[in-house]
Amino acid sequence: KLGLLIAMLISFSPVMVGLSNQIWSPNIAPIIASLIFFILIRIYHSSFIDKKYLLISLGLLLGLLLEAEIVFGIYFIIGVLLSLIIFYKRKLLTIKTLPVLLGFFFTLSPRIIFEFKNHFIMTRTLFLNEGTVREATFSIPTIETISNRLNMFYNQFAEIFFHGNKVLAVLLISFVLFILVKYVALFSPVEKRLIKLSIIIVSVLFVGLSIFSHATFDHYIVGLPVVYIFFVGVILYKSL
Repeated sequence: KLGLLIAMLISFSPVMVGLSNQIWSPNIAPIIASLIFFILIRIYHSSFIDKKYLLISLGLLLGLLLEAEIVFGIYFIIGVLLSLIIFYKRKLLTIKTLPVLLGFFFTLSPRIIFEFKNHFIMTRTLFLNEGTVREATFSIPTIETISNRLNMFYNQFAEIFFHGNKVLAVLLISFVLFILVKYVALFSPVEKRLIKLSIIIVSVLFVGLSIFSHATFDHYIVGLPVVYIFFVGVILYKSL
């Protein structure tokens, strides 16, 4: 039932429908992010270190996400890794977690081979500017920057569920938070981990883009609708 609810939210979301109608590399990020969530749900339901095929799949999908949209991919990966550290702690330090790295680097292997064959041309382009090291693009965020990022995230949330209606978005946020606080003890361990995962990913993205001093673009958060939908879906499911 939870899967059907989340699928319904995805299929009726204007943002998700719009992304599916455009052929552009970052637009596959929501699909990959959705698959990562489903893999993580399977991991949450099983013994983390004993499901090698799940770990390999997770690594492959994280690598694909990085290829699809590098900014969103980096912050999403950081969020997933932080959540796994919080949930599994010392288990991540064992050799049994190597399948994640193997899957990740297998996906990136064409790019790595290209870099070696072309004297790290893309790496040098990324970090060097006319032979000199590029200046840092991160700084302490100003009030204006924080306000702009909040508005960016809020506008996308309203667009996902209500075609941009901010009043209805406020009502939904209020209702979701009410259900979360009132019935937090009734959520299953897997549901709690999904909620925590969503909060961690959104927080990492928000902090990362807030300290990012350059202009931000919509495709930097192209996969964020999936996180919102899973978060809202889990909580709405508990309220039914």
